[in-house]
Amino acid sequence: MTTPVREANKLTARQQAILEFIRVNQPVSNKQISLQFGCAPSTTTVHLMFISRSNQIWRTGDKAKARWHADKPFSSPKTPPPVAPPAIEQVSSIWHYAQRCARHAQAA
Repeated sequence: MTTPVREANKLTARQQAILEFIRVNQPVSNKQISLQFGCAPSTTTVHLMFISRSNQIWRTGDKAKARWHADKPFSSPKTPPPVAPPAIEQVSSIWHYAQRCARHAQAA
């Protein structure tokens, strides 16, 4: 199965943030990106795959020594790209989830 090439404006907010991070700090590794954005290495790999298919970044090296580079150097955006909300926190029981829902209902 082939995945179509994504255009720059079709990247998600998280992917745009990763792209800007690469532009500012290039060359960067997958691990640096995972740590910066608090996501799993496999999630980082998927984001990087879509960004690279938009032909805005490329990889040098292989496996653990891989480093990502961007075509354009960083230029400060007029407005920073929105970042995706943090992942949903897992709760230990349904009762903890109910307490969380009640807190959000009271806050609203």
